[in-house]
Amino acid sequence: LALLAAGLVAILQVRLFAASLAFREGRAAAGAKTPAGWAAALEGYDAARQWLAPIGPDWRVEFYRARAFDALGRKTEALAAYGEDMVRNPSNAVTHYNRGTVLQAMGRLDEAAADYHDALRVNPWDVSSAVNLAVTRGLQGRRGEARRVLEAALVRSPSSAEAHLNLGVLAWYDGDLAAARASLERGLQIDPGNAQGRAILDRVRRGLRP
Repeated sequence: LALLAAGLVAILQVRLFAASLAFREGRAAAGAKTPAGWAAALEGYDAARQWLAPIGPDWRVEFYRARAFDALGRKTEALAAYGEDMVRNPSNAVTHYNRGTVLQAMGRLDEAAADYHDALRVNPWDVSSAVNLAVTRGLQGRRGEARRVLEAALVRSPSSAEAHLNLGVLAWYDGDLAAARASLERGLQIDPGNAQGRAILDRVRRGLRP
C-alpha cells in the first residue's frame, strides 16, 4: 500500500508539473496579443486542462481560457469558461466584470448588468464595473440609474476620468449642457488625451445636441 500511495503521489506530481508548464506556455503565447498568439495560448490552456482532468479543474486555467476565447471572438465558449471559473472562484470581481463585457458585446444587457452588480458587490471600488453598469443602463434608457451608479463611483474614486466623462455624456443626453460641460472638462483634466471625450466636449461647447 505504501508503494501504491507513493506511485500515485508521483503520478500526481508529474501531472501538476506538466499542467504548470502548459499553462505557462499559454500565458507566454498570450503576451503577443495577436490572433495567432491567442490561438497558441488556448492550445496551452487546453493542454493544462487535460493534464488536470483526473485531478479536477483549476479556476485559473478556465479564467485564461475564457480570455483567449473572448479575444478570438468566440463569445459563447468564453461564457462557458467564465462559468466554470465562477463555480470554483465565485468571489473574483474580475471574472464577473469580464463576463459582463462578453454579455454586453452580445447585447444581453440585463445579464451583463447582473455581472457588473456582482463585481461591485465583491469590490465596491471597481470603477470599471461601475462605468460599464452605467453604460449598460444608459443603453437601456435607464439614465437615472446610470447617473446614480456613476455618482456613487465618484464618491469612492473621484479621480476616475472614465466616470466623469460618462457622467458628462449622460448630462448631455439629458439636455443639461452646463452639467455636461463641467463633467467632461473635469474628466479631460484627468485624462487630457481622451480624444472621444474631447470631441463630445467640443459639441457641448457649441450647444449641439446628441
